[in-house]
Amino acid sequence: MKALIKGYYKAVEYIKTNPDKAYEIMAKGIGGYLEKPEDFAAGAKGVRYYDRARNLEFFGTPEKSEAADLVNFAQDIWGKAGKLKMTIDSKTILDTDFIKEQ
Repeated sequence: MKALIKGYYKAVEYIKTNPDKAYEIMAKGIGGYLEKPEDFAAGAKGVRYYDRARNLEFFGTPEKSEAADLVNFAQDIWGKAGKLKMTIDSKTILDTDFIKEQ
């Protein structure tokens, strides 16, 4: 997991510093209607790739974070729709140790 997160942050930094080359690489991997780098770049417009600072902000602490708010929101929606039969505790399912260590 640590290697995955480290690689992800490296990729996000590469996108920031070399967007044209990054979109070229990603377009090759995706293919289809996004096979051209300019099409991939247009499709990615407005996408915010979370770097370490944004991940730390998003996950905050298990007690208070945007991630915990999202878990609670999803629980409310799916619970009301009858699709969730249990209570989910964000403190139990959110583990921020890997983010903090990188």
